[in-house]
Amino acid sequence: MSVEFRISGPGGFVCSVQPGVCTTLAELQALVASTTGVHARGQRYYHGATELDHRMDLATLVPLGEQEHVDLLLLRRYTEVTPEDRAAHLQEIGNLNYTEVKEWVRDTPPDSDVLYDQEILLAVLRKNASALCFMPPEIQGDRDFILAAVRANGFALKCAPDQLKADRNLALAAVRQNGLSLSYVSPELKADRSLVLEAVRQNRFALRYAPEELQMHPELLRAIAAEAGAAHFVPKRARGSAWGSPDAGRMSRMAHKFLHYAKDCECLCGVIRSTTRSLLL
Repeated sequence: MSVEFRISGPGGFVCSVQPGVCTTLAELQALVASTTGVHARGQRYYHGATELDHRMDLATLVPLGEQEHVDLLLLRRYTEVTPEDRAAHLQEIGNLNYTEVKEWVRDTPPDSDVLYDQEILLAVLRKNASALCFMPPEIQGDRDFILAAVRANGFALKCAPDQLKADRNLALAAVRQNGLSLSYVSPELKADRSLVLEAVRQNRFALRYAPEELQMHPELLRAIAAEAGAAHFVPKRARGSAWGSPDAGRMSRMAHKFLHYAKDCECLCGVIRSTTRSLLL
């Protein structure tokens, strides 16, 4: 008799497998790994409130009556690294440069516990977000981990699956950490004005990744002016007592800086005049 195991995670259904009646947890993990790409070492299973372990005969989970399947909850296991080993790895990572830390991940065996330790992985990503591309697929696709990753380094969104790049909460966390990570969010989210505004507030250069129609939006241009500071665009010799006097040349220099982002000069000049007045108050 073959029993179907229906595997679900916190986010919903993952897969179903039919390993047979007298199977072990290791065999179940191997089947799920071949089906989903989630490495066996990273799998933890719960049947109700009970965590399955390797001593259990999964045949005991076969349901009685009319039910023909067993429901299991899959959670990801991130670490079996000892505190001593973790400290040693963190010290090693701290001594690596931008390129070396990515090579360190690439050269680590894919079934190593190190690649399932969240603290170690986040330390890596703070140095080089592109190292996520060399981490196990189940790590790259784990929404909770990606959320922690983009909070550590917004550029980590670059190596996340497309469905996570379209997750607004993840995108928001990423652009708040680094506005330039707007370049990696889905096209639909790049058209989200409030998301673009958050990115621009963090880094004014993020506006280059917004759709053209948003690059001329007054609210975004005001955010740019506030983030940069209008005085930043005024020559030092023009500051001081003459700051409040009309000076078309000065305003032209300021507007020229913003023309990199937008084409509506009339709108830009209005934004700059508004920002200048607010700085004088």
